Amino acid sequence: DLHCQILCFICLCFVSVCASVQELERFKVFVKRKPAFDVVIDGLNVANINKDKSKQSETLLAVVLELERQALNILVLGRKHMLRPSRSWDRQNMNLIQQKAHCFFTDNISEDDPFLLYATLHSGNHCRFVSRDLMRDHKACLPDGATRRLFFKWQRGHQLVVAGYVASGRRVRFQVSG
Repeated sequence: DLHCQILCFICLCFVSVCASVQELERFKVFVKRKPAFDVVIDGLNVANINKDKSKQSETLLAVVLELERQALNILVLGRKHMLRPSRSWDRQNMNLIQQKAHCFFTDNISEDDPFLLYATLHSGNHCRFVSRDLMRDHKACLPDGATRRLFFKWQRGHQLVVAGYVASGRRVRFQVSG
């Protein structure tokens, strides 16, 4: 569909500004080689839902497990620092996340939202993304009002937000943004 092609082009423009050329190419190859995703997770954004920083990897794992339970093909986007074991990023949780989902970790200085938008759009109209980010910065960069309205309409139909409290062992609920 033409609208998705336009949005994909715009996302690539965002990505090229926010990442190195090598990282952009690595990501495009990564996405092309994978089957279409059903859901793309903004890993850092989702992990930060929990105010307790020692539970970041646990929070992300709970969301991944809920989506895996629904038999969805999942992509988790994160930053490389999430792979370094720490109080926030438990090695066992991160290993489980990587077993249950496809994962792509950007350089720590990269802006990850454009990667999220690109992967979601590239996967097709059925794909959703999980993030609390309203993407205002990205909407502001769009060339005109018509494109901003198109993006907003697309976002409302594709963005999922984690609803309520996330804890291991509890079902994770999502609501459609908008």
